[in-house]
Amino acid sequence: MNQESRRAPNPTLDALKMITVYFTVGMLWILLSDRLLSWLVSDPAVVAQIQLYKGWFYVVVTAAVFFVIIPRRIGQYKEAFDSANRTIAELDEANQRLQEAETELVTIAYSDALTRLANRTMLEATVSDLIARSRNEEIRFALLYFDIDNFKHINETMGHETGDKLLQAIALDLKTDIAEENAFAR
Repeated sequence: MNQESRRAPNPTLDALKMITVYFTVGMLWILLSDRLLSWLVSDPAVVAQIQLYKGWFYVVVTAAVFFVIIPRRIGQYKEAFDSANRTIAELDEANQRLQEAETELVTIAYSDALTRLANRTMLEATVSDLIARSRNEEIRFALLYFDIDNFKHINETMGHETGDKLLQAIALDLKTDIAEENAFAR
């Protein structure tokens, strides 16, 4: 990739360059060709006819030069625009992955992996919040604690897999049978 295609396109600077080149070449063409023409031809009718062809020649040459320059620049602008769009799309995808990872991290940090109930950290935060709200807003709440008697015996006699399934079943029953606004933790 050459130096010119690596630099960022600047439409204003490019337009200024094209106008400068067009103006400079045009002025030189007019001044030098008129002087050369006056040295070579003395008949005013022939000079007028040659000046007409000279004008058309300049217009055709200018159009050809612009035909080469403008598409190249438009291609560079399109490439820069496409690159920016690709970058935006990549950033959107990365942002989406980060949001999903953040959601997963919050889930891991505040819930029990086996039952997907809130874990002890989340329970402590919820109870602290409820205590503060009950002091300020005069709300009431209750905390119910229960234990599964002889759960160690279930794990030892029937296996940890059975104990895990029992905990999952109890968690599912709590989630489905008790109102959603209540909090559960393991």
